[in-house]
Amino acid sequence: MTTTETTADSAASGPIPAPSTYAGVTERDLGVSDGRGHADRWVWEARYVKLLLVIDFGATLVATLAAFVLRFQGAPYADWYLVLSALIPPVWVGLLALTHAYERRVLFVGGEEYQRVLRAGVRLTLGIALASYVAKADIARGYLLIALVLTTVLSLAGRFVLRKVLHRSRRRGACMHRVLAIGHASAVAQMTRQLHRRSHHGFQVIGACLPAGQLADAAHTVDVPVFGALGAAANSAAAAGADTVMVMSCPELDGPMLRRLAWELERDDIDLIVSSSLVDTAGDRITVRPVDGLPMMHIEHPRLSGGRRLIKSMFDVSVAALLLVLLAPLFLLVALVIRLDTGGPVFFRQVRVGRGGESFRMYKFRTMHTDAEARFEAMRQQNEHAGCCSRSVRIPG
Repeated sequence: MTTTETTADSAASGPIPAPSTYAGVTERDLGVSDGRGHADRWVWEARYVKLLLVIDFGATLVATLAAFVLRFQGAPYADWYLVLSALIPPVWVGLLALTHAYERRVLFVGGEEYQRVLRAGVRLTLGIALASYVAKADIARGYLLIALVLTTVLSLAGRFVLRKVLHRSRRRGACMHRVLAIGHASAVAQMTRQLHRRSHHGFQVIGACLPAGQLADAAHTVDVPVFGALGAAANSAAAAGADTVMVMSCPELDGPMLRRLAWELERDDIDLIVSSSLVDTAGDRITVRPVDGLPMMHIEHPRLSGGRRLIKSMFDVSVAALLLVLLAPLFLLVALVIRLDTGGPVFFRQVRVGRGGESFRMYKFRTMHTDAEARFEAMRQQNEHAGCCSRSVRIPG
């Protein structure tokens, strides 16, 4: 056994700290364990989803009760409001399930989970409004507004708190996915360091499989135990108790080999993640589309439209105005120096061509002579060369 393996085993078998508390929810509620077994992952993930169900159902109960009390406050009301208040919680949970807000691939990290909750809230509002119109039921708008808005807000808040509890437990080494990394030694080492720094993603690299030519120098480049070559990845993952296999960009791992690996991992119920070599690319710009049975990754150009473009324009104008106010004394000083130095105009104005061929007028502080353009034309007439791309060679004699 190598020194790296001994260190990893001793770290994994160390004592587990006592669970901490976040907003009344403890890590013990998540079923936090040391994560050394493959089945531990399914335990804490199932417990997490169950807690989400409780949070969403409880949020709806609190919201409908608050709407009932705030809207009527002792005033007479129809008995069917009680029936509606009892129906909203199961309908809300069912709608979240239909919106795939309980899918594990959107939970734990990222903003997709919150977007799906917001979409479910909009659909619930539209559904109740349409049902009341069809049934010609006169529902108090105040009751409906308080109940639906408060339901969405409380569900979002509860999910946020539960995620913070999970992230805190992950910083303590619990509720992690045990990952076997496959690829070149340098890529595995970089991914290991990156995942260690960002523990809230929940991936802990416990071992690696490298190309056969890199096994000899693996101890000097990789900080995790090496279980063998690429061909033994499936058996190594099962033996190490890994629940996820992460494939780095590796020329030795071609399409047929990767497909065979996926079949072998499916046998042991181990997830497969294929890491892309693309960096600094937003997730909403990446789309995987099948082309003749082959998964193709499409990268869309960043475009702003609608509300996003309006928000960005407002942000740009606000920041520019604020900087102009803050830098006004410095700009006045620069203008005074230019005026005293040459006596000419402070600003230089010119029409330039921007994106899409559209022209715009540009202003900047003048840093050249007042007749700079005339001097430039005079120098051009005296130029011996026809242009920047042509050369005249003078042969002596």
